[in-house]
Amino acid sequence: MRWIVHGERPIYTSPWVTLRLADVEIPGGRRFDHHVVRVPFEAAGCVVHDPARGVLLLWRHRFITDTWGWEVPAGRVDAGESPIEAARRETLEETGWQPGELRPLLSYRPVPGTCDQTFHCFLADGASYVGEPADRSESERVEWVTVDRVRAEIGTPGEPGGPPAGGEGQLAGLPVIAAQSASDLSDSRYWLTLAGIVLVGLVLLLVYRSPTRALVPLVPTVLATGWASLVLWVSGIPLNPMSAALGALTIAIATEFSVILAGRFQEERKAGRAVEGALRGAYGRTGAAVLASATTAIAGFAVLIASDVQMLRDFGFVTVIDLAAALMGVALVLPAALVWREGR
Repeated sequence: MRWIVHGERPIYTSPWVTLRLADVEIPGGRRFDHHVVRVPFEAAGCVVHDPARGVLLLWRHRFITDTWGWEVPAGRVDAGESPIEAARRETLEETGWQPGELRPLLSYRPVPGTCDQTFHCFLADGASYVGEPADRSESERVEWVTVDRVRAEIGTPGEPGGPPAGGEGQLAGLPVIAAQSASDLSDSRYWLTLAGIVLVGLVLLLVYRSPTRALVPLVPTVLATGWASLVLWVSGIPLNPMSAALGALTIAIATEFSVILAGRFQEERKAGRAVEGALRGAYGRTGAAVLASATTAIAGFAVLIASDVQMLRDFGFVTVIDLAAALMGVALVLPAALVWREGR
């Protein structure tokens, strides 16, 4: 059923808003005046989400409702500006954080019964700190709020600020799924790494049928995995769904390089060379190829560190750390493990 508008007349006009009175007719023939708020610009906001930090929000007071609450950074779309440009600008101005790549989340009219303004909402994966907000009067403080804390902020059904009585509020959507996935992966990362090491050890034992020979490539792998985890912990680089399971990469690369070099060492020994000579032969020939492979892989992934998307940037950092740890394990620990086995 469509309402018929017979006309509108202005009551109040300003650069920010126009209040008009519409002469409307509803189905059934009844006519009456209806107040309409026309806003001459659209608005845009951004949900900035980081799997490790949470959601970037502003704690501010709204005098119209005389309430305090958390809000996403948002504001008007200026003339000549696209909604996505406005969302990016408002986020930086109000929070001091430069958001990562923005993608559309939804567009809607918050109060379509009385107001025609359109609000565009975007989603950003992470943000980089630039400095203090340009306008400190926008909010009391800017804070990364965890998803669990956001859930806890949802009021009790039937009470002020909460859902209607008998109902319940629940956060949903891609940001919640991403945050929960990252949390689950981060919590289980060390268990996944341990399981990977155990599985690799069993495979090496099955192939070599010798506990000591299987232990040789496993020792640098274990140490490289530990070094990578320690560096990540010290650096404070947050894990995300892309990087949280990269411990498996350290295990795979370190084991592969160790098996190749250990195999080359055994060939040198079978050719009659002494331990020292066999090490030099293995690392002088095959070791050069391993070094070239590792450094080119590190250089390739290091390019991601220059990305404007924080998730890709963190992924690049974590990958470079894991690959460097794997290379160090093979270069520093494997020779000692080979000499140890020869001395038994």
